[in-house]
Amino acid sequence: MRVAIAVHHVRPTGGQDRYALELARHLAGSVEMELIAMRAEGVPPGVAVRLVRPRAGPMLLRAELFARAAARLVSAGRYDVVHTVGGALPGAGVVTAQFCHPAWAAVRPPASPYQRLVTWQATRDERRAYRHRNLRAVIAVSQRTGREIAAHYGPLSVPLSVIPNGVDLEGFAPASGREPAPRCCSSARTSARGSTSPSARSRGCATTRSCAR
Repeated sequence: MRVAIAVHHVRPTGGQDRYALELARHLAGSVEMELIAMRAEGVPPGVAVRLVRPRAGPMLLRAELFARAAARLVSAGRYDVVHTVGGALPGAGVVTAQFCHPAWAAVRPPASPYQRLVTWQATRDERRAYRHRNLRAVIAVSQRTGREIAAHYGPLSVPLSVIPNGVDLEGFAPASGREPAPRCCSSARTSARGSTSPSARSRGCATTRSCAR
């Protein structure tokens, strides 16, 4: 099975960047895995990387150029499954929703004309992704995110699964005998990243595998 994951960036930090890296790492060895990205860091052995390097400019422009170039690579690649995050690549068979742009904008309205344009573009790309004829499955990282995707882009024509992001317990476990530091974060982020279930990663991998054409 050939699987491609198309995202803007892949690296050990960040949200969707780390998500793509971990998904590729856990699928490597069981499938033929390729990452399509503008930049990739920390990629494990056994994972091929196809870099897309749009010309310099604002992310607004580079995101559009990335989607076009990635679509050409996917069209020529004969992949069994194409997985993306949000609206990075409309036309992917599996889309993971880390958050929903219009829902976020409703809570925190964009302040500048450029931010409003970015939000408009991101919402347009998400709408294309969630309504594309190639779509086979949607994964939301929380119940709230799933509800927001359904509210803004539904009714969806494919199943929506809720699979919370996993937590690295070695990296985030408090030191023995010490009280955990107080956490200051929104309920949306807590629900999206609060799972410590060891099955979260395996369920995400299983969903990707099950969508092979």
